[in-house]
Amino acid sequence: MTTLLLSQLGIIPAILIALTGLLILRGEDKERNTPRFLLFLLGVMVLFQLALFIIRRYFTEPYNQPIFQATWLLAPSILGILALILLNAWTAWINMNRGTRMAAGLLALVMAFLFALNRDSQWGLEFLILPGALILSIGWALGRPHPRLAVILSLFSIAVLLFTNWIMTHPPDYDNPNVREFGMVLFPLFYIVPGLSVVMSAVLFTDSLTQEEESLSRFHRAVKITFSASLILYLAYIIYWGSIWDHTDDGLLGLSLVQPSAITAIGAGMVMILATRGKSRPVGLLFMLIVPVMLNQSFERGWRVSYHEITEGRAERIAGALDQFKEREGHYPESLNELSPRDLLFIQQPMILAGEKWCYESDGNYYRLAAFYREFFSAPVSLRLYKSAGDVPTSPIPSEERLAEMKGKYYSPMEDPNAMQPPTPAPLPTSVVNTQRQTVQPIVRAPAVSVGKWSPDGMYLVLGLPRTSGNQSAMSLSFLKADSGEICPASETQQATGMEDGVREHFAWLPDGRLLYVPASGEMALLSPCEPDSVSLTDSYPVTFTHALDYHEGTGRVLLKNQNSFWILDGHNLEAIQLPNVTPNPFDLHWDHFDWSPEGNRIAISRLNGRTAREGSTLFIVNGTTGAVEYELPMEDATDQSAPMVIWTSEEELLFSGDNALFLVDFSVVPPKFIDVLRDIFLLDISYPNDVSTFAWEGHHISIRVNHPRNQGIYVFHPETSQVEIIQPKSASPLLFFPNGEMVEMANYIGDPPSEDIYELIWVDAPDTASPIITVQGHLPRNYPNLFPRYLPESSQLAFSSSQGVSLVSIPDGETVGFWELAGGGGYSSYVVPPSAYPALVVVADGDGLYYIPLR
Repeated sequence: MTTLLLSQLGIIPAILIALTGLLILRGEDKERNTPRFLLFLLGVMVLFQLALFIIRRYFTEPYNQPIFQATWLLAPSILGILALILLNAWTAWINMNRGTRMAAGLLALVMAFLFALNRDSQWGLEFLILPGALILSIGWALGRPHPRLAVILSLFSIAVLLFTNWIMTHPPDYDNPNVREFGMVLFPLFYIVPGLSVVMSAVLFTDSLTQEEESLSRFHRAVKITFSASLILYLAYIIYWGSIWDHTDDGLLGLSLVQPSAITAIGAGMVMILATRGKSRPVGLLFMLIVPVMLNQSFERGWRVSYHEITEGRAERIAGALDQFKEREGHYPESLNELSPRDLLFIQQPMILAGEKWCYESDGNYYRLAAFYREFFSAPVSLRLYKSAGDVPTSPIPSEERLAEMKGKYYSPMEDPNAMQPPTPAPLPTSVVNTQRQTVQPIVRAPAVSVGKWSPDGMYLVLGLPRTSGNQSAMSLSFLKADSGEICPASETQQATGMEDGVREHFAWLPDGRLLYVPASGEMALLSPCEPDSVSLTDSYPVTFTHALDYHEGTGRVLLKNQNSFWILDGHNLEAIQLPNVTPNPFDLHWDHFDWSPEGNRIAISRLNGRTAREGSTLFIVNGTTGAVEYELPMEDATDQSAPMVIWTSEEELLFSGDNALFLVDFSVVPPKFIDVLRDIFLLDISYPNDVSTFAWEGHHISIRVNHPRNQGIYVFHPETSQVEIIQPKSASPLLFFPNGEMVEMANYIGDPPSEDIYELIWVDAPDTASPIITVQGHLPRNYPNLFPRYLPESSQLAFSSSQGVSLVSIPDGETVGFWELAGGGGYSSYVVPPSAYPALVVVADGDGLYYIPLR
């Protein structure tokens, strides 16, 4: 549950406390009612704090969720109780006898002691509860007896909210020391005003409805109620836009406004219930029910709005106004300021980078409307053309002169060659291993290496090696020879990587052993490994391709992509056909997924429909020969940046793995049948992926590792018999070996390196084979929690890699037959590339480089 939902549920205990307090205050003994009420508040507070202490001490799993949920659930009640204690303490104290005062003082000391014990910097609720209680009690104590002061404080709150609204679109330059000092002065106001606005709204509502104010006219009552409602509505408006702007820069404005104001509203409702009488009393109940929900929903609604869609909508309206101006005047305006209110009432600026305006260019015969753009807050800044019309020139937009300045102002780690590297590993003690250590030198020293796949004959591995081109990160294409470890660069194949993922999705090995290389720049080429000549294919097709997404080794078919379409290339004759009505997701840093069927007759494309998960995804099943779309299935499942994963298990069955779904889709029947893997195959009533630590499709078996407090089993589905095998592992890291020579680790998540690296070896479809347990030596201590095993079926060995080095272990006896220490330090972690046809290990060490270890 989110903090906002938990705080909304906190209305329930707050109502119960307020109603119980109301019964106490309506007792027959008027003098003792207030002292009893104070003792009740102190007692409830002690019970709440004691409950939180017990939960924190004894209920820590999973991941401290119980204390997190309990704290946010009780936060509004605690805030309201503290405010009521402060408001009623003096009246209660003067009506107490000595014994009652001692009891109240003792309860207050216990309350303070428990509150100190429950202080937690991780949640920081004391920075919301204590200030909120002070704002509520002081604001109520000053505003109720002095209505004019309440109005003044309300106007002050509105002024600060107006200023907040202004700085959202006109961010100050905090590099200026004077601006920074001014911001430090204003910071307490931004901290106080959300809660103060709610309190003053509650005070004004109460003033307008209390029966004591007999002289208040209906008009004045209506004005007060309207003014009170306006405070809440304007605060909700600021929260809404603040949460939208938070998307653009990873800010916390919306959250910092809604959290204190929502829980303060519940506390204010508690006070209102006790302060009002007669028919007015339900107003306090309505206040604590409606106001927090409205504020929270303003934030949630803003969080679901795409600022890109807002910007695109504004561009559409400006384009319509420009067309209207052109129709009336006969030319386009030279400046957007020439547009009149009848064209467009006011010009709304792009909502991408706060403070930046539209880049508009026109000579009367044409116009171009652009804006500085980035897909996410940490993505590189670019200049995007939103609208254009007329005789548009091909020359750059004048605002491109500012692009370098904007990139400097809005730093993106994706354009920094050093920013995306793993942390510098700390020096570690040398590990202990019972065999002779060998030191191996890197064949490439580089902070990052992009690794592709081996050629069909297993002799060449395609690599992307980093280089620097000016201030940009770039990549050079190279090949590694399996028999010697020699690196040979491919000539004239340099690729600017900025937002690219090295060679991934940019190459395909063709049946004749040549490499098809499709960089993002569109300079498509055919390369023979380690030979200088290349064949350009850039002008061979009617479109410019930017990606080679996936290829099938058996048929030689390659899935190509450009900005607007998918194509299938025949690797034998190099003919390409376009897939009709199948378009890729057009947005930066959003990913579609795809997979060729085992025989290459079909390709599944899982396409993300829009920018956010709420737009869902579409599953396309495409004929690999003709390119015809056999099925187009709309799917609800998606994430904000990625379509669900797809994996063919046979020519007729496809695994569909999304954020909340794991289905096996059967295309042998019409319409296709969706089978819930967890419930229908494994008969498990668990949530996916929360209760599944590992999911795999190795060895033509569906395997999952359950991660549930009552179940840690491994479930293996045998498609040839439709049977499910349940394995109860003996260790934390079971390794499953399949008859086809594949292996998968079915480990649970670990946060820190274990004290020993223990593995259980389990052979699937071999019931008479024992499952030995081996201990792997030489990899502790290490910088990264996980140890990465690689199975070498030809030699019945396992290769393990870490920051300590690489070990070779024979199975099933678990004997260490070799250990290689990486001379560069091994980086933060390392992994072994899948083996080739030649007996050698290729090791990638993050932050260190590339190693080649011959095994004979």
